[in-house]
Amino acid sequence: MSALLPKRQFRDAIRAFVPSWLSDQGPGTLSFGFKLLYSVAAVLDGMTEAMVQGMQADMPGIGTPTALGYLCRDRRIIRGREESDTAIALRLKGWLDAWRRAGHPFEILRQLRGYFGNAIKARTVDNSGNWYTITEDGTELRHHIPGSWDWDGNSIAWARLWVIIYAPSTWTTWTDFFELDPDLYGGDLAGAPYTIGHKLPVNQAVVADVREIVRRWKPVHAFVPTIIISQDPALFDPEASGTWPTGSWGAFTTGNPPELARPQGARYWKGVE
Repeated sequence: MSALLPKRQFRDAIRAFVPSWLSDQGPGTLSFGFKLLYSVAAVLDGMTEAMVQGMQADMPGIGTPTALGYLCRDRRIIRGREESDTAIALRLKGWLDAWRRAGHPFEILRQLRGYFGNAIKARTVDNSGNWYTITEDGTELRHHIPGSWDWDGNSIAWARLWVIIYAPSTWTTWTDFFELDPDLYGGDLAGAPYTIGHKLPVNQAVVADVREIVRRWKPVHAFVPTIIISQDPALFDPEASGTWPTGSWGAFTTGNPPELARPQGARYWKGVE
């Protein structure tokens, strides 16, 4: 492909239309007439550039990157906190196709992976044992294993969906409840954007974004009781029955005396309706 020609502007073009005595090509200094014409042409160039940028603003990857935030809002795509202009522009280009697939588990996972830079593994599973997974390299897998997901013994509530995100290595968790600030229950939650159980960069804004992505892209009829953030890549595996829930994970503890009911290699965020 040949290189793009340099942009030709009005201020350049006027030289071809004025007589020599009115141009800037003569041996002497610029004439007052050419200075006047040049100033008018410069204004026209500015107005033309504004018009072109306005026409291109809704073309992600072509128009000004300052418009990307507005396009995300209009197309209801949530941008990742560290997502580059190039990456979000690519996602915005495919917004219509994405919304045609809204409600499908794979599209929920694609949106979550896009938010996190497409480098994480994520999956969904429902009450009927339908597992959908996208691996770190983008491979999409589906398993149908009836009876494999018994969260709380409630098999009647069929319209339930769980989202599982396998945390990247940059996500770390508290080793104990008083880790960050013993005087304020693990962190100054009133004055800083901490989240209970996680260290930065998993702040309140990230949690809010993830919950909103799930809410927007899930099936309208589905209820997501819990969003699971797994620090252990071996947990919640459709091919490993020992990692499936046992019907008692609806609460944090079970039995008397109480014992922890859920795997401690994960954190459990409130879901969405």
